[in-house]
Amino acid sequence: MPMNLDTSNSSASTRPASTPVLTLRGSFFVLASTLALMGLTQLLWHLARTSLDTWGEHAGQVWLRIGLLGVAVFIATVFAGLKRNGFNRREELVTYAGGMVLAVALVLLASQVGMATVTERSHSIYWALGDLIFIHFALCLIVPVTPRESIPPIILPWVFWVLAMVIGAGEGIPTFNRIILPIISPL
Repeated sequence: MPMNLDTSNSSASTRPASTPVLTLRGSFFVLASTLALMGLTQLLWHLARTSLDTWGEHAGQVWLRIGLLGVAVFIATVFAGLKRNGFNRREELVTYAGGMVLAVALVLLASQVGMATVTERSHSIYWALGDLIFIHFALCLIVPVTPRESIPPIILPWVFWVLAMVIGAGEGIPTFNRIILPIISPL
C-alpha cells in the first residue's frame, strides 16, 4: 500500500530543525499585534473601570489617557503595516522593533504617569512599570534579539519611569518604596 506523501498540511514536528518557526516579518507582525492588543486592552479597561466621579472631576485627563492609549494602538498598527515585503536582515528587524517598542512604551508610560499624577492613584505608577516589563518581555520573547540588543529600546522609558516615580507621580507611595523600587526594578 503506498504512503501518502502530501506535505501541504505538515506539522511542526516534520519541519527540519534549522527552519525558524516565524519569519523575520512574522515575528515583527506578532510583536506589533501584541503591543496593539495590549494598548486596546488597556483602553477598554480604562473605559470600564473609570468611575463617574473621576470622569466628572478630571474629564480632560481621562480623555487624554484615552487619546494616548489610542495613539499607542495606532503606532503599533502602523508599524505592523510597515515592511510588507519583509526584512532583508535581522539587524533591520531589530531596528524597527526597537523603534516600535520605544514609541509604544513612551506613550503608554505617559498615559499611566499622567493618570497617576492627576487622579492620585499611586498604583498607576506600578502599572506603568508592569507595562515596561511586559513590553520588554514581549520584545525578547518574540523577536530574535540578543541581550545586548534588547536593552537600548527600554532604557529611555525606564529612566522616565524612575524620574516620575522619584519626583512626581509617586506622591501616594511611601518614601521607602519611592527610593527602593527604582533601584531594584532593573533586576
